[in-house]
Amino acid sequence: MRRLDVLAIFFLFLASVSAACMSEDTVPLAYVASGGNNHVAVVDLQSGRTLRKIYAGTAPWKLIHDQRRERLYIQHWFSGSTAVLDLRDHRVIRVLPHRGPGLLDAGGKHFLTLSWPDSALHTLDGDSLQSLGQQVTEVSRAYALALDSSGDKLWMAQFDPMAEGPRQRYAYLVSYSLDQRRDSRDSPGSQPTGRSPVDIVPVEGHPFLLTADRGTNGLSLINRLGDGRAVPACRAPQKVVLSPDQTRMAVLCWDRGETRFSEIVSYRTDFTTRPWPTIAQEKTRRLQAGLSRGRFSPDGQRLYLLDEPGGRLLEIDPHGLQTLRELPVGDAPRDFVIISTPLSRRDRLATDAEAVRPMLRQALRAVLESGQSFRDLTWTETVRVMKEDAPSESDTDGNEAGEAEAPMEPEAGEALASEGDRSLSREGPAVDGGGEVVEEYTLQISLRAPDRLRSKSDEVLRLGAGGWSMAVGEQGRFWTTPRQELAWLIPSLPNFPLQEAVRQLAGDVSGSPFLRGGLAVDLVTRLEEDGRDFYLIGALRADQPGSQLWIDAQSGYPAKLVEQFPLYRPSGHGAESFSGLAETRYFDWKRHDSGVYLPRRLQRFSAGRLQEVEISGIAVNSGLPSRGVDLTALGGIKATPELIAPARPDPVPDRPGLAYPILDAPGYLHHPRAPHIPYNSNPPTSGPRLSGLAEWGPHPIPVPLELQVHNLEHGGILIQYNCPQGCAELVARLESFIEDRDRVLLAPYPLMDSRLALTAWGRLLRLESFDAPRMEAFIQAYSGKDHHVESP
Repeated sequence: MRRLDVLAIFFLFLASVSAACMSEDTVPLAYVASGGNNHVAVVDLQSGRTLRKIYAGTAPWKLIHDQRRERLYIQHWFSGSTAVLDLRDHRVIRVLPHRGPGLLDAGGKHFLTLSWPDSALHTLDGDSLQSLGQQVTEVSRAYALALDSSGDKLWMAQFDPMAEGPRQRYAYLVSYSLDQRRDSRDSPGSQPTGRSPVDIVPVEGHPFLLTADRGTNGLSLINRLGDGRAVPACRAPQKVVLSPDQTRMAVLCWDRGETRFSEIVSYRTDFTTRPWPTIAQEKTRRLQAGLSRGRFSPDGQRLYLLDEPGGRLLEIDPHGLQTLRELPVGDAPRDFVIISTPLSRRDRLATDAEAVRPMLRQALRAVLESGQSFRDLTWTETVRVMKEDAPSESDTDGNEAGEAEAPMEPEAGEALASEGDRSLSREGPAVDGGGEVVEEYTLQISLRAPDRLRSKSDEVLRLGAGGWSMAVGEQGRFWTTPRQELAWLIPSLPNFPLQEAVRQLAGDVSGSPFLRGGLAVDLVTRLEEDGRDFYLIGALRADQPGSQLWIDAQSGYPAKLVEQFPLYRPSGHGAESFSGLAETRYFDWKRHDSGVYLPRRLQRFSAGRLQEVEISGIAVNSGLPSRGVDLTALGGIKATPELIAPARPDPVPDRPGLAYPILDAPGYLHHPRAPHIPYNSNPPTSGPRLSGLAEWGPHPIPVPLELQVHNLEHGGILIQYNCPQGCAELVARLESFIEDRDRVLLAPYPLMDSRLALTAWGRLLRLESFDAPRMEAFIQAYSGKDHHVESP
């Protein structure tokens, strides 16, 4: 056969293969950023199945699809990183040190990103992901970005999602020229909008953009010349969603923190009409959900909405707004994209996800097999705080309520451990200098498998479970933070099969709060440090920010754990003694008589201080009472809190409940532990309060009193129950009772005398059993009345 004939046949074969690939059927997949579970869930929208979970960082909040390169940029709020995922094999190919928000420019040549709240705009090459430089925009707290239809102007909306109480309200967009050089003195421009714009949607192919103005309860329609028109919508719009052909529009409204209900408003649109587009409102629907994000399906025949507090992806008929399906997608979903994917790739995704993590399996196998499982562990920690400071910390922006005792900053380049016979040991201290002991105290630690923790000192009892951490003071005052402490999870790992251990380390636990800690377990590498080999879980490089677990490759024992705690500062974002990073180093692993392996010595670095910790008094399966680690029961502390100074209530004729004097407490508390005057009722009905609000609806653990009071000030009703031995049937009845109600909060509260208590601003109703008529009358009498004092 002639050479030309062979080449012709070869090219025909390639053409046929290419045509077959191009004609392969596709299926829509939803990639959902589950902030509460630290993963991106890949959901098959045909079957509703979750095919894969991608653990690339903590608290994913924004997804950007690069269609040309088949990549997905996953931006993580808590770990301040952007993971770049190759959609062909679903592996992370790069981790960038940027929190976001980000976007791709016209044609996808460049990836542009900020790192909230910083003002520097970073530009990366779209192919190589190499940095091309940064520009200082002079615009901080840019929360939403969009490109002008011309592609040469960047629009930015400023918003602070972490502020509690009154927040700064912007009434404009900032425009920034992408051609502006770093040394240029030109200032960014601005465009008036309604108050608090939180979303920007350019209209493709037309000189218009839309903003969702949550403070004005409407939209702003802006043309290229800077002229604008107001478009009525609904209360607190969060997101504007355009159909692929831009002939339909949906607006999602949810007054986050103030209500459990959302509205969807649908419009028929025509952006070809001039001088202004035609935007005609069609339907409105109210539903019990917190709708924060939405997208149309690629064919425009379905509308998908994220219910953030409900952890659902709702499939909606865009014409009649009826709900067609509800798909569970994890806790606190923050963003999603819909990608049409070849069937063959979908089928590969549906295979065992653990098969794609061979190095992780190898790293964890020895840890899981090193010791026996247990029901409970108790031990004593003798903590010596050294005078010598650890390396200085860099300030980080975070998002959780930090505690004074919280942990430690890593010191690079330190040898971690060496292996002895059935133990890891090291001669002498890990840090040179012989620092002076400035403080010494003991902690009584109890760990009930898998993750219930009790830590008792002379001053504070700390409890942990399911991603929550609760501290209880001697006077019965308590406060909570959404925080998983990985250091306590390490000894529990032999209790789990591999797949469950992966989920626990990643912080993927059902019912977990938003912004909990965890490891990016899909980031695993092997490295050498000081002549020893380690598996590094949670990062691709040792200097990468975020939580990390180091495992000695020779012995299989954990050697170092770096934790990045989500810090939340209600009073603002500023430098504090603890920046959110913590480090624990493990030494002298030994086998207990029961077969359980534990370290006998730890080093902790926290807030620039080194702690030397000796572990003693180890007891295994000693029968730890469940009440002692029960967050619902506050660890079984005494029944009457001392921060209550009861007043004499007055019955109110023809009004339900008792009336208590309104306590004068101007301003907000700046910290959960700030001192304040005592309350005059239990539970409180007025008085000192934090600036934040607890979410309405049912709560699995008690709500701090200082948080309760602010909900009451907003016209809320609290229903609290006291069940020392549990009361599942009563709780179910109460949850059903409040299901369709707004501004009602349900929670356990073990520090009161009655079985049930209903509180409103200045009002208290005590009950010993479920009484629907009296509860209904109380809610009808007091719900929804705002009690903020007007400024003179």
